[in-house]
Amino acid sequence: MKASVNFPDECWESIFRFLGHGRDLESVSMVCKQFLTISSQLQDSLTIFDATVMLIPKLFLRFSRLKVLDLSYFNGNLEGLLHQVSQSSLDLDTLNLSNQRTLPIYLFRDIGSKMENLRVLICSNIGSLWDSHLMIMAYCFPLLQELDISFPLISEATDFGISKLSLLLERLRKINFSGNYLITDQSLVALCQNCMIIEDISFFNCFKITQRGIANAIRFRPTLASIAFNIEKRRIHGRGLAPMPINLDLIDSLKRIHSVVSNCPLVQCLDLRKADFLTDHCIGKLSIFLLNLTSINLSGCDQLTNSTFYTLTRGCPKLVEIKMDRTYLGEEGEHSDSSRAPVQNTQVKRLYLGHNILLGDQSLMKMASICPNVELLDLNSCGSISGECIVEVLRKCQKIKQLGLANTGVKLLKMDFEVLQLKVLNLSGSRIDDESLSIISKWCCGLVVLDIQSCSYVTTKGVKEVAESCMELRELNLKNCGFVSDSFVASLDLLRPSLRRIITNSYVDV
Repeated sequence: MKASVNFPDECWESIFRFLGHGRDLESVSMVCKQFLTISSQLQDSLTIFDATVMLIPKLFLRFSRLKVLDLSYFNGNLEGLLHQVSQSSLDLDTLNLSNQRTLPIYLFRDIGSKMENLRVLICSNIGSLWDSHLMIMAYCFPLLQELDISFPLISEATDFGISKLSLLLERLRKINFSGNYLITDQSLVALCQNCMIIEDISFFNCFKITQRGIANAIRFRPTLASIAFNIEKRRIHGRGLAPMPINLDLIDSLKRIHSVVSNCPLVQCLDLRKADFLTDHCIGKLSIFLLNLTSINLSGCDQLTNSTFYTLTRGCPKLVEIKMDRTYLGEEGEHSDSSRAPVQNTQVKRLYLGHNILLGDQSLMKMASICPNVELLDLNSCGSISGECIVEVLRKCQKIKQLGLANTGVKLLKMDFEVLQLKVLNLSGSRIDDESLSIISKWCCGLVVLDIQSCSYVTTKGVKEVAESCMELRELNLKNCGFVSDSFVASLDLLRPSLRRIITNSYVDV
């Protein structure tokens, strides 16, 4: 097949952008040399693994417009690889060096001189972090907007390094220095004073930062959109009593949270996971300050019920994401008016509601009615949900793209409508069988990823139906599916050519 000479490259490029990116363009790239060249120019991210290191020079030449380079999975000679990066013609926007035991920091100068537009540097979970590292990062990459230096194995970074960094990175918008336990209020205030457009600060496990420091930071930079931290747990000892763990003085904890949200009206992301002292009443009081909230994480807050869900969806008009795993969802709560008509929130797109064993059909249906535009719904380990309820949820929420039903008893037995938007379905560890797979193959034929790991009732027959009907299927997890034959798995790439990844006990990557 020849590409039409009447179409300039720019026109084909626009068409290919509409089709997707990365692996979505693999088929297109095999049509002809012109399409290979054009599709290569659209590849903007690359993850390097040990097995691909020998191909690095060719990859850098082929994908000359790369903007994101991820080295977090690379375990080889980082110094040699970064030298190749510094000598390439790449103009990176993002560089991920996470999980590296050592950083050849001296090469940052060469990389910085070649890649002046680097905006994002990720150095999470590295071997060690020192003040000198921070100053070299800031000096070599002065246009950084996002920096992640969280959870080094050895942290010697102090307020001195953070303060110097804050003076050099005038355009910094987001920083995560979680796990750097020597850092105090001084660093937090310095960042808010010197980085005029900073919006997002994360400092989990930095327990030298106090409530006073957080209040001062917000006072200097009231436009902060996100400030994420965790509250230290202290212990109280009573005479004649064993040490008894309690949450930082309950009142003090609530005051600290209230201080943050009430003084930072533009906060968009709020992470309160495992704040097990929070109640529905507390969330109700806080919600009046959360008009700009887009994401909230309340996972592990085991006193929160349906009432909190209703409060958030009713009172936070910009809310996009709710995480309420391992809570008390399924119970209406003392402050819940179950007779009150639900108020729709069409902005909510992602619901993480896993590990709520009390969450039943009635509650889930009401939540689906409230959030009709949800695109991701995770119900992992919600054992009280029925297959009939899931079908009705799919009927109500027709924009769902990702559905998680892992470790549930759900079976899909009756369905009479197409779910064309559903792309990712996780049924691992569920009681799904061939009959359910037949329903899925008929009505969910747009699936791209299907995970049926450890589904012991599934056989070759059911998987074959899915492979024949789901024309876009690219990833299939069959691990621990004992009734799916090895000979059938070996022929899957012929039966469904779109497959790029098949996972079995021996792992196959097509």
